[in-house]
Amino acid sequence: MGDIANKEQAEKCNDIAKGCLAKGDYAKASKFFAKSLSLYELPGVDALKNIADNKLREAENGGTQSNGSTNSPKKSANPANPNHPREKEKGRSSSSNGETESGKSTGTSGRPYTEMQEEESKRILSLAKKSHYEVLSLSRSCTEEEVKKAYRKQALKFHPDKNSAPSSEGAFKAISLAVEILSDKEKRSLYDEIGHKAYNNEGGDEGGGGGGGMRFRRRGGRGMDGEMSPEDVFNMFFHGMDP
Repeated sequence: MGDIANKEQAEKCNDIAKGCLAKGDYAKASKFFAKSLSLYELPGVDALKNIADNKLREAENGGTQSNGSTNSPKKSANPANPNHPREKEKGRSSSSNGETESGKSTGTSGRPYTEMQEEESKRILSLAKKSHYEVLSLSRSCTEEEVKKAYRKQALKFHPDKNSAPSSEGAFKAISLAVEILSDKEKRSLYDEIGHKAYNNEGGDEGGGGGGGMRFRRRGGRGMDGEMSPEDVFNMFFHGMDP
């Protein structure tokens, strides 16, 4: 029970840290990533903490000149500070090279995405080559309810309508494939028995790469005609609601 409680607290700290990182509050993000790691070592948290630490050092190196100079507005207008209004305005006008605001780029949909969103999407794709459990941040002993809960959380985060990062579509497909297998008793039993690589080769469900070739078979047994798309899986869990 202690490990489960620690893991839940670690996930909460991790979510808070990610929100701080996205807002540019790198000091707070680093603090909560560290707290998450001290409670339970979730996959990818250590890498995200390194990103927050690096961003914090960059911000400190670029913005310390204005500290302690309340009567010198010219110093506070540091052009190296990516959060300064002038720098943000420059970022908005640089659409020709695919950038909008500082720290954001434009996806193929024309909507902006952050560097962190792309890094997390690539992390999901990397995990998809090793384990469907790791894609959903679950242990092999997880319950069906935990599988569904983890899917809902990840699907909302990486759904293409909410995440415009280039790799988000592949990550969304990897997450959908993971829940499609782990929430089905027969598929999960076979997956646990023969392993990740053998299962994918045997079943035709491709779990790596960009996810473009992933095939989702309908429930009711392997080898049935028809396929279940990532959107079908999403609608099944969210009853057709928009993400």
